[in-house]
Amino acid sequence: MKVLVIGKKHVKFTNSETNKEVEMFKIFATHKNPISDDITQYEGEGCSEISVPEYIYSDMIVGCDYIMEFDRKGKLLEVSECN
Repeated sequence: MKVLVIGKKHVKFTNSETNKEVEMFKIFATHKNPISDDITQYEGEGCSEISVPEYIYSDMIVGCDYIMEFDRKGKLLEVSECN
């Protein structure tokens, strides 16, 4: 999926049940909505909040395009920068 990163968020908090510190890294990205399973036609745009590992988060730049690949369950597999 080709995305345009429009924002980033780093959240750090202590889990009240386990008393362990939790860190989350998220990006906000716009993308085109496919209207078919073969992803050849699109209708409109969507915006998603996507969790990413810290090493990917730190390299992503707001305003840049990226190709993000996910498995069928929505797990992020790969990210590459578009030229």
